[in-house]
Amino acid sequence: MSQQMQQFTFIQQQRSLYEDSRIKLCEKMTQNVHNVGSLCRQIIKSSRTNDILAHSAKNFATQIDVQINAGETNLKKWHSTMTNLNEQLNQIEHIVAEQSL
Repeated sequence: MSQQMQQFTFIQQQRSLYEDSRIKLCEKMTQNVHNVGSLCRQIIKSSRTNDILAHSAKNFATQIDVQINAGETNLKKWHSTMTNLNEQLNQIEHIVAEQSL
């Protein structure tokens, strides 16, 4: 029974890490939205040429794409890990149930 509780605790910790990653991703995305607002304000205030602004916007968009892709990859890995852990937990529960019969 103690091992089952340890497995359950481990799975709960993994879920917590998954949730933390999801929260951090949301925070990054919120920060990026604020950065877009700042960029727009700078465009309005600035007297720079269109080419420089276009290059900056393109770089910014590229960074956002990279962050989003990395976040999606991490979420997929966490989902896969959680799936595997849930399968292991189900197997443990099945074994415990068989042994208690």
